[in-house]
Amino acid sequence: MTSIRYSKHGPALVEAGYDITPVKGKAAYLPGWSSRPPEALHYDAHASASIGVLTGGAHNLVAVDVLCPFLLSVIIVIPVPLIIH
Repeated sequence: MTSIRYSKHGPALVEAGYDITPVKGKAAYLPGWSSRPPEALHYDAHASASIGVLTGGAHNLVAVDVLCPFLLSVIIVIPVPLIIH
């Protein structure tokens, strides 16, 4: 089955104010993708693409991608509070 995530979810994200671009993996492939080209709004032409959300823009959107194995291991070893009945 072919995924249609870009054509299915793209319009709602744009309606919510996000600037999006189609991506393969984590790579944007439209020429001029960082300047929000109008081709990014051709949802059906990129139906099976993943969705990239552009940062900056009118709302100065910021995204943080955190990969911290130490922090993950700390979270795993934090004991859950004991519930006494």
